[in-house]
Amino acid sequence: MTQENFASDQPFRPLALGFFIEEDNELTDVKPVVQGSDWQRIYAINLLCRQGDFSKMHHVAPILMRNTESLIWSAGVNIIASAGKWEDVQKALSVFQERIDTPWVRYNMSLLLGLSCDLRAVDPLLKIYGRCTNPEEDGDQTLRELSYLLQAANKEIFGGGGAEIEHQRIVNLAAPLRDALSRSVQGTKIFESETFDVVRLATRILAQAENGNLQSERFYRGRLIFEANTGVNCSSFFNELGRPDRLAIMAILEEFFDGNPRGKYQPGQRYFFSHPILP
Repeated sequence: MTQENFASDQPFRPLALGFFIEEDNELTDVKPVVQGSDWQRIYAINLLCRQGDFSKMHHVAPILMRNTESLIWSAGVNIIASAGKWEDVQKALSVFQERIDTPWVRYNMSLLLGLSCDLRAVDPLLKIYGRCTNPEEDGDQTLRELSYLLQAANKEIFGGGGAEIEHQRIVNLAAPLRDALSRSVQGTKIFESETFDVVRLATRILAQAENGNLQSERFYRGRLIFEANTGVNCSSFFNELGRPDRLAIMAILEEFFDGNPRGKYQPGQRYFFSHPILP
């Protein structure tokens, strides 16, 4: 395994938080898929997916498995979960299974499942939670992902108990919510207890900005999902100190709504840079 820390890879580290790097460092060459550092390969695959070519997705999980750096894992998981089909998520999980006894690998497996915005992720998340050993790392993240999928706010699943919550209790909380959603949603794509909908998500983020409610982790998750689906660069959601910029967020979203997004993004359908993703 390697620990990627080359200075030349620094420009690619923003991919741990989104899908863009600084404009001065933007590239168009995809040769690093087979040549270059692992960060360069991740970025090249990012570029291909942004263009609607998902054929190199299978390279991401093996890249992650030979690395231990948290940022490259976040960048890779972002790509697989956001640009991949459910089949791609399952294939990545099978690769990661080799190291499922490692807490930070379980953490990233939970992140992958949650970011897929898929009802089918609930049962694997419950299984992972049953193996969690660190309430403040893999356990915390797994509960968070279950809540993002099944609840509109942090309630009983995440934020409603102590640091250690009995596995069966979480199953008893999550299973009825899962079953209710399976009867009510269109297809399998969900987010915050309802059918996944890019336009509704954008409306929610705009309301958060108008109300000044930009500190919750749900805002950060919504921003990541919005950027992935639309290809709208949300880097300027934050100022130079990394803090949410309310006026900039409102301006970007208002421009998005000026483009008649309902004619482009359908409820129940997930996208990557506006390219529809198959179920």
